[in-house]
Amino acid sequence: MFFRLAPRFWLLGTVAWLVSAPLSLIAQQETPAPTRERPVVEVSRLETVPEFDAFLADELSTAAATGLAKVTGFTQREPNDGAPPSARTEVFLGYTDTHFHVFARAYDPEPETIRAHLSPRDSLRSDDRITIRLDTFGDQRRAYVFATNALGVQRDASFTEGQGQDDSFEAVFQSRGRITSWGFAVSMAIPFKSLRFSPESDQDWGIVIERDRPRDVDEELTWPWVSSALAGYMDQAAVLRGVSAKTRSITYQAIPFGTFRELSVLEEDENGAERLESQGGDFDLGADLKAVFGDRLVLDATVNPDFSQVESDQPQVTVNQRFEVFFPERRPFFLENADFFETPINLVFTRRIQDPSAGLRLTGKLGKYGLGALITDDEAPGRRIRSGEGADDRAYVGIARIQRDLGAQSRLGLLYTHRDFGDDSNQVAAVDGRFRLNPRWVAEAQLARSSTKSTGEPDLQGTAFDAELRRQSRFFTIFTNLSSIDEDFDSDLGFVRRRDIREANTFMSWAFRPNGDRLVRWGPQTFVEYRTDQQGLWLDRFALVSMEAEWQNNTEVEIEYQAGQERLRPGDADGVDRLLEFDTEEWSFEVATNPSSLLEVEAEFAWAKAINFENPEGRAPELADEFSAELSIDLRPITALRINNSVFYTKLKDRPEGRDLLEDWIISSRWNWQVSLPFSVRMILQWEETSADPVLTGEDFEEELSADILLAYRFNPWTAIFLGYTQNRESLFEDRDLIDPRDRRDPRLINRLRKDGEQVFFKVSYLVW
Repeated sequence: MFFRLAPRFWLLGTVAWLVSAPLSLIAQQETPAPTRERPVVEVSRLETVPEFDAFLADELSTAAATGLAKVTGFTQREPNDGAPPSARTEVFLGYTDTHFHVFARAYDPEPETIRAHLSPRDSLRSDDRITIRLDTFGDQRRAYVFATNALGVQRDASFTEGQGQDDSFEAVFQSRGRITSWGFAVSMAIPFKSLRFSPESDQDWGIVIERDRPRDVDEELTWPWVSSALAGYMDQAAVLRGVSAKTRSITYQAIPFGTFRELSVLEEDENGAERLESQGGDFDLGADLKAVFGDRLVLDATVNPDFSQVESDQPQVTVNQRFEVFFPERRPFFLENADFFETPINLVFTRRIQDPSAGLRLTGKLGKYGLGALITDDEAPGRRIRSGEGADDRAYVGIARIQRDLGAQSRLGLLYTHRDFGDDSNQVAAVDGRFRLNPRWVAEAQLARSSTKSTGEPDLQGTAFDAELRRQSRFFTIFTNLSSIDEDFDSDLGFVRRRDIREANTFMSWAFRPNGDRLVRWGPQTFVEYRTDQQGLWLDRFALVSMEAEWQNNTEVEIEYQAGQERLRPGDADGVDRLLEFDTEEWSFEVATNPSSLLEVEAEFAWAKAINFENPEGRAPELADEFSAELSIDLRPITALRINNSVFYTKLKDRPEGRDLLEDWIISSRWNWQVSLPFSVRMILQWEETSADPVLTGEDFEEELSADILLAYRFNPWTAIFLGYTQNRESLFEDRDLIDPRDRRDPRLINRLRKDGEQVFFKVSYLVW
């Protein structure tokens, strides 16, 4: 009976494991992990800093005369780990009392092929660029990332071992860039005020310098050689010796801002007529404040913050989704040292805090200890209650975090979160750790316990656990994850999609690198997952196999097949009053290509036998045929203009009779004209339509068209002026007995899109430091 339930699942899983066994043995014969001493570069305080034009004009003597330290000898990380570079790179380093300075010459045998665009800040993915990573505490765990392309466009981020790169990090620094007859040159001046570091007078920092040279194949060069065959990155960094940054006892930073909004929304008058009514102008003032103690601890405060987003979230498909869709945090108050609060189970998702009136946040590092704390209120929960107990009440939030470095890139941490709203409360306490076992193996684990009190409900306590073992190399990568979340576990401030589960999964991938003229890399991947509830009743089990390959012209192709079973229990979805079992499967095809600086295309197509959760109320979910497609086309017709057009399409068909159930379109066009480095004009047009059978589904017909225009002048990430206009048009037919919105000939559908809102806004902020 056990095997009869899912023959394709077990067959596919067996094939995956049979394939993995011999290939895993082959993996043991791959090149041993490289071992070498970390190189050291000595830098000194500069009496004078060379002008950028002088640096361009004089190849060596200007740099030598000013005492800049010279770095050469870059090595490939990709595509051929450890191979010599195809182009020479020279980098010069030094510092003054206030700044760390970087000058770089990137020579190129074909300078006409250099890719450089005048783009918004942080948009350098397909450009030639120079990047520097600074481990200012020398702990081989975290680094500041600063980059510039050949035109001086900036990018910054923070990097944490085991968590990756956080592009939401913002810092002030200066950059220059210019394309020359021999390649390109850049300079960066990074204020020490933008960094956090130890108080010692003589410090050993970690440093990695990268050069990205995107051509037919993306060539990534590093100094020193940072091998992709190892699990760690910053532990391979060079030692930057001689920096004597002056530690300040305390410094202050303030970002006052003002906003003005004129909002109009569609309202219904006493006679039932609809018209656009102005809500009046809304002018507001606020400030983000920062105090830095000894260049290590940072106290952030916000007063009457404006948490509206200037940058729009990327579109995501939300129809026929059983669980919540994730959107990343972008608001400045939450970004300093945000990685301190990240743990294997996402227990701190700050977008749960929607509308605070004030807040305090302390983060930083003292020796081997990392500290984080946050307290704030949230006015949004009370506003959602129109009347009665709890209306206009605030939620109060507190978060505390401490972690300690252990050995080489290992750590142990504690986390506590608390949220009160009226008589309701939620508390979570957790312990987590990351353990570097050897250069290729890493283990992570977390144990969390929650306590929840709700008015009129019994108190609940629950436990969550997550553990992962990962191996990384250029040829063979594997991770195995075990997790368990009780039914009564709750995290009001976290992002936990499912409860009452136990889960085990294993992922393996192989990468063969033939070093041919056309094929750069190819290899299979397998993924097997098994999930039960806390009583042992299986809920999901599936296996996946895929094959991916990379060719020249930056073209990647992946073909994937997955099959499995899913079980719904009473209460898991509307209309489910007994156990329901579904056999599911999916074929998908994905291609991405970036053949030149003018064009980048990504496309994905999937054919699936999937569960339809959009049935009418009271009707249980059923299997349906689903087709989905995503297409993104990036055009760069001129250096300063970027046009991104994307299409998301989903269609569900009834399996027994092949009738159309639901069709969803999202079409978006984003235009950005970078008039100059600080000044940009952005326009977004987005159209979305959900067309559903009024009898066979629970979805209403919806159509929405939005336009968003933004003029931005950014002197730096925090000193900026924004002027924007947003308009939204919508059509929603609720009385489905009277009209079929799919009938395009129905005269009641003419000009069905009606304006239901528009907004003009102005925002100005200024960094004082």
